[in-house]
Amino acid sequence: MTIEKIMSLHPFFDSQQTILEDLDQITVDVVQELRSIKEDHVELKQIMSNILEENQNLTTELNELLSSREDSIRRKQDDMTDNLRQQISSLLLEKEQVATLWQESVASMGEFKNVKGLAPGEFVPKIDFEQMKNFYEQKISELEINLKTVQKRLDSQLQPARSEVLVKDMVNILETESGAMQIVKNLEEEVLALQNRLQQLERSKVKLEKLLKEKDQFINNVLDKNRECQEKVCEAVQIVEAALIEKDAALYREKETRDQMQKINQDIDDIVKDTEFKIKVEVANVKSQYDKRCQELEDMLRTAQEELRIKSLEIEKYQTKCELFESELDKFRKGNYDFSESNGSKLLILEKNLESTFQKLLLSEKCNIQLSSEKEVIKRDMEQLAEHYERILKAKDVERLTLESKVKTLVTRLDEVQLDNSGLEKKLTQVIGENDKIGKELMIERDDRKRQEKTYHEQIKELTKTYDDKINVLQLQLESKLKVHNKWVSETKNIIENLEKLVIDLKREVHRLRKENKRLDNELKNSKQKLGKCKEYLKMISRDVDNITCLSVDRKPETLSEDVVTR
Repeated sequence: MTIEKIMSLHPFFDSQQTILEDLDQITVDVVQELRSIKEDHVELKQIMSNILEENQNLTTELNELLSSREDSIRRKQDDMTDNLRQQISSLLLEKEQVATLWQESVASMGEFKNVKGLAPGEFVPKIDFEQMKNFYEQKISELEINLKTVQKRLDSQLQPARSEVLVKDMVNILETESGAMQIVKNLEEEVLALQNRLQQLERSKVKLEKLLKEKDQFINNVLDKNRECQEKVCEAVQIVEAALIEKDAALYREKETRDQMQKINQDIDDIVKDTEFKIKVEVANVKSQYDKRCQELEDMLRTAQEELRIKSLEIEKYQTKCELFESELDKFRKGNYDFSESNGSKLLILEKNLESTFQKLLLSEKCNIQLSSEKEVIKRDMEQLAEHYERILKAKDVERLTLESKVKTLVTRLDEVQLDNSGLEKKLTQVIGENDKIGKELMIERDDRKRQEKTYHEQIKELTKTYDDKINVLQLQLESKLKVHNKWVSETKNIIENLEKLVIDLKREVHRLRKENKRLDNELKNSKQKLGKCKEYLKMISRDVDNITCLSVDRKPETLSEDVVTR
């Protein structure tokens, strides 16, 4: 019965073994899924790092491109503005120089206009008083006539020359003035055009700065979105890393439980194998002893039964004989017995047989007693064997109970492990769902980023195209402006050379006119002095004439001669 109970435990152990194998298979599958999830996570992490690196590279390239474009545009605009300012300052200086030259020419022309006609005179030599006295009246009349004729002649000679010089100077001045005014007008128009161009450039610069600010704002928004995406990705990575850490911990716990289960299973298998081996050995020994003892007992029983059968046959034979003897005794008692020799011999034989049978009965009783004693010994041995078996069965029951308790604890642990595995499976499903969700979000963000990058590339291409077009237009305008500037510089050089030549000529003419003016002033002064002297002479002559007349009237020649001598 105990062997059947022990053998009936094998299906339970088999079912536990199958459960453990199923758990091992489930753990292996879970580990493989976790490894695949880890590999997918590593791939996603690598892809995210690649995307982030690519996005960083694109942002750096975009910033470098925008900074280089902005720096080149700023440099070009600064160069253009500096060139235009220099040109404007040089134009203003040239304008001021032309204005000063014009003012000097106008002042010189005013001086020329203010020049007055001068009349030369003749120097009257000093003669003696007697000669003058004789020729005074004639000389006065001649001088008056000569003065009038000389004045008329000077007026007639100076008037056409003066008019011609004035006309020539006025014509030259008007021509130079008209040319200078035309040049100044052209320069003013150029300055206005350049100012308009500067205003247009300022407006375009403001527009470009506005566009650059908008693009900077757009880029900042993109960088903010990228930063938000990076934060989301970092959060997702942290969640995934936490899930992976938890998964690793669960795997470690699962590994520990699996190792413990394997150890417990190994211990159970070893214990079961040892107990089965011990039970098999003991059962084999007991069976061999029991079979041997049973064989001996069966042999002894067979011999005893054979002897009993023989004895029973003899007893039956003796009983029949006894019955015969009893019948004969009855007959003998009744007196009907025949005492013959044959009967006496028979009686003797019967007595001998009875004695022998009695002895045999004694021997059989002895054998029966011996057999009963042996039976008792065998019974005691069987009882001892049964007690030994019961003790062994009790020990085996105790071992079975301990094993059942261990199996129950293992089953509870298995249930706990299954619950942990179910929790891990739920967490894994949640992690897988979160990973799928994160993967979908990453795919959506990747698509959005690709679309944004595509739009950014298109916008950058448009901006670069517009910038290139504007730069080309500005370069063309700058080239045309440089051509105009070169032309204008050449014209201004020609104008400056002409003006310098004109100024040199004017200076020469002014110098010549100043010399002529000085000469004429000197002649005028000389003529004025001569005229004053003539007037004084005339006054003196008139006074002398008056005195002479008075003297002639008063006859005072001595006083007159003294006055004449003193004068």
